[in-house]
Formats: sequence, C-alpha cells, structure tokens
Amino acid sequence: MKGNPETLRKILTHTYGLIAEEGIDGAALSALAQRVGIAKPTLYYYFPTKDELIAALFDELQVLASFQASFNLEPSTQRSFTEQFIQCGLTSLEELSRNPDFSRVLQEYFALGLRENRYQQGLQQITLSYQEGFETLLRQAVQAGQLPPPQHSISLTATLLALTFDGLSNQLIMGIDTPVKELWTAQVHLLLGNQA
Repeated sequence: MKGNPETLRKILTHTYGLIAEEGIDGAALSALAQRVGIAKPTLYYYFPTKDELIAALFDELQVLASFQASFNLEPSTQRSFTEQFIQCGLTSLEELSRNPDFSRVLQEYFALGLRENRYQQGLQQITLSYQEGFETLLRQAVQAGQLPPPQHSISLTATLLALTFDGLSNQLIMGIDTPVKELWTAQVHLLLGNQA
C-alpha cells in the first residue's frame, strides 16, 4: 500500500470508528478526512474510492473475526480439555460483548454481504474458519487422549459447536440478553462429554 503507514493506520482506525457511529452508508469521506487530520485529496491518494476503503477495512476485520484470532486454545494437562474449551469460548464471547463497536461494524458488513458477493464470501469464510478450527482442535484432542471420540463424528460435532458459537455471537451482536455462559457450557458438555 502506498503512502505513510502511520497515516494509513489512522485512516483505517477512524474509518472503523465512523462506521460504528454512522454506518457504512453514512460514513462521509469528508468527515473521515477531518478526523484523520488530512485533506480529502490526501485520503483519495490512499484510497481512490470509498469502496476500496471499505474493502481494505473488511480485509482487516476478516483477520480479527477469524477463528485463529478469537479462539486461541493451547491445551494443557492441568485442566480437562472440555474445561479449557469452554473457558476459551467464553473469553472470546465476553470480549465480543465488551466491544460494541466491533459488533456494529460487523453488522454493517453483514448488511453489505446481502448486496455484494465479495463480502458474503468473506463472511462465509469467517464462519467456515470456525468449523475447520473446531474440527482441528477436536481431532488433536482425541489423538492426544485428552478427549474421548465424540458421540457423533468429529466433523459434525465441530459444525454443531461452530453453529452454537455463531448463534451466541449473533445474539451478542444484536444486543439480545442471552445466558451465554450457561448455553455455551451446556452445549460443549453435551457435545464433548462432561469430564472433570
């Protein structure tokens, strides 16, 4: 990307904040330039169109919302795999609930995904990263003897966990009061077994 990396970072950071406040359609480039402290033509030097700016921010959000970024589990022998799995999921969900701007910005991209295939595919890739990530974790835990083979196939169990995690995330994003801890814990125990 051309230009000063610090200015580029400021542009993306302020774009994120502006979208959280005004939505994608309401995010005016003149307001963005003012927040960043640059002239509007300078903004066009970095991003010739608003669409390119929105796409660049989405690329960053895809990384932040991916399984690898939000579900960081390195199993240890000190606690059962199931307990660690539950705690890691709860930590990620709690982080999402503490960051309403992220939720609002992600909602904007969900709406954009209904209109534009590029964003729909990116959002689908985020979802698939959870299914694949859960499947990898479960396979590793079973192979290491930290988890008995699940009642259903590992692939099906991973998909059910991903759907649960996604559903709870969506509840938080939409501001719905949901007993996240209880639901996540119950579903993990149901799918992985209730080991101590």
